Amino acid sequence: MAAQNNNNNPNFTDLNFNFSAATVATHNTRALGVSDPNSHTKSLTRTFLTTNTVLPLHTLDILFLQETGRIWLPQILLRPDLELAAFSIDDNNTFASIATYYCQRKWRLLESEVLVAGRLSLHLLENKLQATKLLTFNVYGPAGADQDNRRLLDLILNTILEKIRLVKQRHPLISCYIAGDFNVNLNDESLPKSKALRSFAAAGQLTEMTADLPATWKGVRGNKVSHSKLDHIFTDNVARLEAGSFPNPDSDHHVIYVKPFPKEKIR
Repeated sequence: MAAQNNNNNPNFTDLNFNFSAATVATHNTRALGVSDPNSHTKSLTRTFLTTNTVLPLHTLDILFLQETGRIWLPQILLRPDLELAAFSIDDNNTFASIATYYCQRKWRLLESEVLVAGRLSLHLLENKLQATKLLTFNVYGPAGADQDNRRLLDLILNTILEKIRLVKQRHPLISCYIAGDFNVNLNDESLPKSKALRSFAAAGQLTEMTADLPATWKGVRGNKVSHSKLDHIFTDNVARLEAGSFPNPDSDHHVIYVKPFPKEKIR
């Protein structure tokens, strides 16, 4: 006879009690119609995430967007489901732009900081019911592979590691999620940027939760169609998380996500 779950039995542990297993999605929107100030409020990115049965918007804890362009009133883009945590754009390169949203019904935003303009932001959140915490980073890595772009990628990755170290001194049980369009093709492990990303994950004891997903980007180069894995989600909280992806018709990037399996009590 199977053992019954008992919420009052100390021998049973809820895996979400100490560590926050969150539903996190990331998507490069490719600057959807940025010339139209209302384009984002009616964009297919919003409609697709809201209505698609794979990952409805209201189920998300965190949504990271990259290449958002100059969003008109980014604070109202995804309300009431998601609240804006941070928006940043590099004035010298409008392609370098990020926006982060969180579910205000479940989470309280404690800290938010843009660390590299248009490239990297940090968000510290607390669960309103359990008081567990999330440390999240939105990443948009440099597309180039020359020395300057490799240095910029190193700056982004080293900044993340240092911030994780500092925050974990205050909150040892915090769960970390690092997600975005890294512009690092992990289909080719021989590339210098791929090696840098692998070293980063090892140094931070992070797991690439999206490692088994298919290519996340498709583009046409001349007469050839190219496929790459540029979008990734890393976390130090791998228990009971699954990863997935699905295409979005208004972008050449897939939406990728991680989400917890249904909650259960275990002995």
